[in-house]
Order: sequence, then C-alpha cells, then structure tokens
Amino acid sequence: MKYLLDTHFPGNKSQKPKYKNRNHQASYEDWEIADKIVTEERVRWAISLFAPFKSPGIDNIYPTLTQKGIDITLLSITKIFRACITLGYIPISW
Repeated sequence: MKYLLDTHFPGNKSQKPKYKNRNHQASYEDWEIADKIVTEERVRWAISLFAPFKSPGIDNIYPTLTQKGIDITLLSITKIFRACITLGYIPISW
C-alpha cells in the first residue's frame, strides 16, 4: 500500500496501519487520515497520468475511458480508494 501511495500521491504523510487483521473496525481517526491522503484532486491528477491507450486490464477498460468518464466516476473512485486506505486492504484483483 505504501508503494501505491508513494507512486500516485508523492509527498503523502501516510501512516502505517496499526493492525494486521482484515476484520479491523475502522475508527473515525482512520477515516480522517484517509480523507486527508486521498482527495478528489489527487485522484483526478493520478488518473490524468495514465497512458490513454495502454492495454486494458482484465476488466477490458482502457485508461482513456477512465479519463473521459472521470467527472461521473470521481466521487465513487475516491470513496473506494479511501476505504482501501482506511481498512488497509487492496482487492486481490488489483
């Protein structure tokens, strides 16, 4: 997770998760930290750096589709990334 944060959000001041258990109950503080790390502006910036016509992943979604649809998907993508940070979990399919 640290590598992903450092790559897509340079200069972040993230903290290491204090837990290893995937059943961790996230605290209000955990969500606050994720809100500071993952902002809509940073997500928009990271997605803008994608090479538009790079081969799609197993989802068959080309990066250009993500870039062109950012105004529609930004809030949802931001919430997903914040949840990953808060819960210390990255889906296996990623």
